[in-house]
Amino acid sequence: MNKPNAIVVPKEVSQKLFGNNDPVGKIVKIFNVYQNEVTAVMQTPDKPSYFNAQFIWRSSYEKESMFWENYSYHTYVKTR
Repeated sequence: MNKPNAIVVPKEVSQKLFGNNDPVGKIVKIFNVYQNEVTAVMQTPDKPSYFNAQFIWRSSYEKESMFWENYSYHTYVKTR
């Protein structure tokens, strides 16, 4: 996620978009506007989860979104 416009997709989404081909380095268009480079494929959790992501991406507009009442992002903390 260090690259601007990076995207991580679940294995199932990767297979729908690219079949059995390696998706890393390929471009995915989000909302028919943003072009993002696939940097990784994530394993879908085998247990129920609050966080059911179809993709995780880094917006090129992230610095412009730093204002109060922007509810676009969640913060998670891992504990023991």
